[in-house]
Amino acid sequence: MNPVGHSDAELEERLPNLIIPGAAKSGTTTMHHYLAQHPDVYVPRVKEPHFFSNDHVWEQGVESYVRTHFERSAGFAVRAEATPHYLFYEKAAQRISRVLPASHQRFVIILRDPVARAYSLYWNMVHEGHETLSFEEALARESGREGTHEIEQIGGIRWQYFESGRYAKQLESWFRYFDRARFLFVLTEDLQFDPLATMSRVFGFLGLPPLESLDAAAKNTAALPRSRALQHFLRRPSRTRRVLGTLVPDRWKLEFAERILRANRRQFDYPPMNEATERLLRERFAPDVDRLQSLIERDLSAWLPPLRASRERTDR
Repeated sequence: MNPVGHSDAELEERLPNLIIPGAAKSGTTTMHHYLAQHPDVYVPRVKEPHFFSNDHVWEQGVESYVRTHFERSAGFAVRAEATPHYLFYEKAAQRISRVLPASHQRFVIILRDPVARAYSLYWNMVHEGHETLSFEEALARESGREGTHEIEQIGGIRWQYFESGRYAKQLESWFRYFDRARFLFVLTEDLQFDPLATMSRVFGFLGLPPLESLDAAAKNTAALPRSRALQHFLRRPSRTRRVLGTLVPDRWKLEFAERILRANRRQFDYPPMNEATERLLRERFAPDVDRLQSLIERDLSAWLPPLRASRERTDR
């Protein structure tokens, strides 16, 4: 019997049996929104629990994780958790393999053009108040920036604009823990251009009937904070936050913080990427994209440098 009264069987029927581990800034918010519309799918009110990647949250234990996010999930055919930072961390894959029984190990991974995703992540970090360098300077200084070790402890992605877009490298580490058949791969473009057909494929993978229609998802658009002081207070550790945190239940604390963060955003259309920077990034990502095409069995020539992409389309 577990400390708060769940038997092992009761705990198992509340644990998630679908993980959406990434990639970050690729459409996991949209996927979460669509999944929530199915009557047989349970999704927590807080989209990103970070349990398997954040060392401090992990130390609180599985019982706390279930009690906070999945207490009311028993009886649902699918219980989904979407934390897009998981894909980047092998420790998340290792922990998931230890906690979730084989029957629960199913993964939907959403992948976006790594160049566009890197630039989107950069502007998200500007919005969060974590980035003051230009995109080009940030790429050049990506390795070894001060504070990276602390970010790894909390299982976050902050300045890893290039490294977090090396999907093949990440998947190869995940395949050491899980069989390839446990994964369904979706491209961001699939969700954008044909969401109903894409979600029918997802529901089929989960053994669920498709939906006849979908309510349009609110996009996770680019934004800047209305108040940088409020943003810093909510995102950075402080003594005041620690004291308040002991007085508020975890599920309320996380939801309240997310609501304030959303209210503090103002929409922002970021400028186009420098063309020379884009060309350089496509060349840097090309070896990983080549491996990825084989791993997920999808044509990703549009993500390759223009001349190579043109040759590959001609060859096909």
